[in-house]
Amino acid sequence: MSKPKTYMPLFIGDYLADTSDLSAEEHGAYLLLLMTMWRRGGSLPSDGHRLTRIASVASERWPDLWAVLSPFFVEEDGQITQQRLTRELEAARNRKAAATRSAQHAARQRWARERSADDRGDVPDDAPSDAPTTSPNHAERTASRMPDAVPDAVPEAVRAQCPSTSTSTSSSNISSRNDSIRIDDDSAAGEVMAYWNDLTERCWNAGSRDGEYLRERLLEGHSSDVCCLVVEAAVASGVEHPRQAFSRESFGGLLATRRDQRKWAELHHRLDSAIERYGERPA
Repeated sequence: MSKPKTYMPLFIGDYLADTSDLSAEEHGAYLLLLMTMWRRGGSLPSDGHRLTRIASVASERWPDLWAVLSPFFVEEDGQITQQRLTRELEAARNRKAAATRSAQHAARQRWARERSADDRGDVPDDAPSDAPTTSPNHAERTASRMPDAVPDAVPEAVRAQCPSTSTSTSSSNISSRNDSIRIDDDSAAGEVMAYWNDLTERCWNAGSRDGEYLRERLLEGHSSDVCCLVVEAAVASGVEHPRQAFSRESFGGLLATRRDQRKWAELHHRLDSAIERYGERPA
């Protein structure tokens, strides 16, 4: 079985109810076996020497420990498994598969909209670009806060943004402008995080630490549409936390992966169109 790319749940109440008579050493050995079993796909070889190393206990202690821990496991065909862990691992795989299907479905819908835009001659909002793009929604919101271009409004707007001789007034103006920027960032971050939650049926908050990583990418000039592309690539790849996707180290790679997928999808679309038109795949 493949190694799961997800966390191992620990139901504390159920665990303590079943293991209340274990010693501290036995707890440690049992948990190490469970965690290693989870990472290795749900089973371990029923080899006493290897289990001793996994449990990090002295070899002379293993027979006594295994006499206590063996009832928690099922041994079959040279492997040991644990029934509750097997059920939870299968549920985790099903959730990941469902999230991947949801991301792929969302990707197909996005590709379909882009192809329709291409047929009409429109340029999609999230068209690939070598340089970061600014979200149209962000530009519209910024423009809506600017004063009308009339002579009476210009001096007042300029004075409001210029430093004052008073330190307190200057700090107030800077704080006001920072608040306005954060409102825009939070709005765009909320849209992206809501898209992530729709695909994964989770409830990540744009105001959390994960949202801070996202706002950093938005402040760099990436649009919310581009960030949604990263969301699709991250969910399809099994990334669990938004902070992993929006970190500076991962963001560019996920975006490149998603754009490569779009290019291949567009190529397949053109091939399918050619097949429908000519009746066979062109050489």
